Formats: sequence, C-alpha cells, structure tokens
Amino acid sequence: YTELDAEKDNFTLTADIKVLNYAKNPHDGQEAFGIMARDVIGKNLDSAVVASNIGAIGGFSGGSKDLNGIQLYSRSGVENLSGKGSLGIEKVMISEFKKMPKGDSFKLTLSKTNSGFVGKIGDGKEFFIFAPEILKTQNNKMYIGFFTARLATIEVSNISLVVSSSKTDEPKMEEPKKSPSDSTKKAPEKTKDSLIIDLDKFENRMVILPIA
Repeated sequence: YTELDAEKDNFTLTADIKVLNYAKNPHDGQEAFGIMARDVIGKNLDSAVVASNIGAIGGFSGGSKDLNGIQLYSRSGVENLSGKGSLGIEKVMISEFKKMPKGDSFKLTLSKTNSGFVGKIGDGKEFFIFAPEILKTQNNKMYIGFFTARLATIEVSNISLVVSSSKTDEPKMEEPKKSPSDSTKKAPEKTKDSLIIDLDKFENRMVILPIA
C-alpha cells in the first residue's frame, strides 16, 4: 500500500489484476479482491480487527445471497477502531460475474475526488458513489493498496498512481438525489463473521505500492 494525506490529496489508481482464485462454489459472501482506500490500517500481519471507512473497487458480493461481481463500494460513518457508527456498505454493481473468475484479468481504476469515489473497468463507463471526506474521519492519512479476502488470490501489474491536490481539483458537488430505482443501495452492517470483519483483518496484508 501507499500512504497519502487525506486532507490534501486526491488520487487515481489503475492496475491490471489477474485473478488466480476467488470464491467457493456457491460463493459464501466472504470473498473479495481489488483496490481499496482506508482511513486507518492495522499493524503488518496482525489479524486484529481495525474498523475503517473505505472506498474500493473489485470482486465483491457482501453476502451469500447477493449478486457477485466487480463492484464499486464504500463504507462510511465509522468513528473508531471498533466500528462504532458504521452506516454499512453502499455498493454499485459494475459487472456481474457470469461465473466465478479464475485466470481472468481486469483493468480496474479507483479514484478519490472531493465528492467521493469513481470506479471503472478498463475504458468503460465510470460509476460514482457520493462519499466526501470519509477517509479523514479517524486519521489525517489514507492508505491505498491492493487486497484479497478468504480464497481470493491475485497478481497485480501495470500499476499507475496519479496524485492530485484537493485544493485545485473540482470542488465538492451537492449530493445527488436518489430515486427508488437507484442501483446504489445500503447494505446493513454485517455480523462478527462477515466480510466486513475479513476486510478489517486482511487490510493488514495489503500489497506495498511505492509511488513512482
């Protein structure tokens, strides 16, 4: 992972991610892979739960009965390491998996702006979640890197990180109004053995990403 200033910096991180393994059949909602940005991180290889606010893109379902695919998602409201105040996960499906990926590659991009997070696959359509300022809730630093949870195994290549200034970037927009048919939805905070707990553990093994 790499560390940026949560107050001053925005970023766009792009990489090719080859998925060597991903999920059980049927999937159990515990699996995930991709690019993640967090407002706090634990000690290296420590499995203790370190709850954080997040923005991420990658393979994700959120539950055994939920659709599985490449999604853009965020978690907000977390006030401390215990997860107090969490508002749960907001997610947008970008591309549903027809079958669980194995040997498949995805070019993923995650951007943080003054208004929230933007994600896309390759040169495809951009998807957006309004979540301004959530990565400076617990810390004045943010941590950006690559992650896997449970069975997921990935190879990452062609990494590109572009950092910009929040002062000169486009200012925060007004929150978009959501219709009942909006594809973005809130999922309830999961229980102790949920994927959320896994993400809070596995982030301590995020890949080191030097800034070029």
